[in-house]
Amino acid sequence: MKALSINGLLQAVYAFQDIRVLPFLYMDGARQNLAKSFIFYVVTLLFLAVGAITTLGLPWYAQIAVPSGTPAAWLVAVIWGSIFFLAAFSVHRFWDAPRSRGFRLTLSMYAAVGALVLCWNYLFFGLHLLMPAFVVSVIVALMHLSLIGRLWGAARRAAYLLLPYFVWVAYAAWLCYQFAVINP
Repeated sequence: MKALSINGLLQAVYAFQDIRVLPFLYMDGARQNLAKSFIFYVVTLLFLAVGAITTLGLPWYAQIAVPSGTPAAWLVAVIWGSIFFLAAFSVHRFWDAPRSRGFRLTLSMYAAVGALVLCWNYLFFGLHLLMPAFVVSVIVALMHLSLIGRLWGAARRAAYLLLPYFVWVAYAAWLCYQFAVINP
């Protein structure tokens, strides 16, 4: 079995750029859109599942000091689920927009943001490294801002869909810093 690498992941993302390799190309417009949406939503659900696996550090989380302004756990789950859904729909909107220069780079940025969120999750909940998790969360926020900027001219609706994600990630970065300060 071949090991999964970033290069392999990027090649897979690039392969999807040529939509002709996908079997639903030959469907009518409505079915094709439904199939594409289904693929992106399944990817989002898989991302959520991987995130859930990496948060096995929740017993540790229950024992540390929590800064004021931290939302309840159920609300955090609703927020993350909602913004992952919006991100998947943003990819869908971007995919349907007329192809522009940098299509592959933009798709790679979506993938990089996802990978960095998983990295943050692992640093925070898995390794309990709060300051490095804060640094990654700042990078995630900056990557999101950059992604929104790239999308603004090419697929503005896709960019709008990422605005709640950016706001949440910026707030989460601030919270992560607070966690690091009160739990040295």
